Amino acid sequence: MIKLTAFEKKDGNRLLLRFSDGAWGIYDFAPLIATGTEMTKPLQDPAFFSRCFIELGALAWPNGF
Repeated sequence: MIKLTAFEKKDGNRLLLRFSDGAWGIYDFAPLIATGTEMTKPLQDPAFFSRCFIELGALAWPNGF
């Protein structure tokens, strides 16, 4: 199973994601955040967005997303 191993915060809602198979890329979360769902709405706050972390090989936020 491929897992997220590291990330770097970039400008805005973009993160550089690095995976266990050596793949990497910059992902822009803006379209996902724009959906405004119960889980993504807190990510609109830059302070909350920056609280992301890796949990069991996946990107996560304190609200369970």
